[in-house]
Amino acid sequence: MQHEQIHFDNSFILVEPHTSLIHIKNKLLEYDFVVVSGGTNYIIASSECSLVALDNDSLPVINWIEKVNWLSSTVSTIVELSTSKIDWIRQS
Repeated sequence: MQHEQIHFDNSFILVEPHTSLIHIKNKLLEYDFVVVSGGTNYIIASSECSLVALDNDSLPVINWIEKVNWLSSTVSTIVELSTSKIDWIRQS
């Protein structure tokens, strides 16, 4: 049986939807990704921090997500990741 190594970026933090944008901005300085968890998951990459910076610091991240129509993120199992090609580019 052949095993393929899969690399996962583990530089992320989970936050609640009511977390303020200033907290998100600060966490994006520490981590590569912020995952907004809840019924639906949203991922914000540190490279996308400038988009978050454009709005009011006290705004809850979920309000910002709805305002800018941020796309939700899919959740995949290790089996799905190892057996399929996934396009990680954010589509608008």
